[in-house]
Amino acid sequence: MKYLKKILVLSLLILTIFACGSDDDDDFSNGTDPTSIENLEKIIGTWIFTSRSTNGVPNEIEDPCELFNTFVFTSNQVSIQEHSGETCSEVISTSEGYDINVDILTVGDFTVIIITLNDTTLIVKYQEEGNTITESFTKL
Repeated sequence: MKYLKKILVLSLLILTIFACGSDDDDDFSNGTDPTSIENLEKIIGTWIFTSRSTNGVPNEIEDPCELFNTFVFTSNQVSIQEHSGETCSEVISTSEGYDINVDILTVGDFTVIIITLNDTTLIVKYQEEGNTITESFTKL
């Protein structure tokens, strides 16, 4: 009988040890950082281009049609509508897959760093010909 009691107690002890898991919010065992998830949720929607600067100096928008360009993000795709023509009524539409890894946004083979992403504003920066380009977008 003592032997049976020892086995029962030992079994309960082992079961208790292995049943205790971690419910920590910072468990990234699935490989996804919470910031990435938050940014993926915030970016979904329609964004319109608003401004650009080069090395911190605001650029004059030479083509007013740029202000009509829209970027529609879904959970895994971005549809881009680029406007052109005399009345900005000519539209070229393209779609690409995208990914966000913490503050890195990759659309197709183009990568930018997210500076600001909230419910109304997206600001990104990237390097082009040795210059730092910063672009701003407003959510519609």
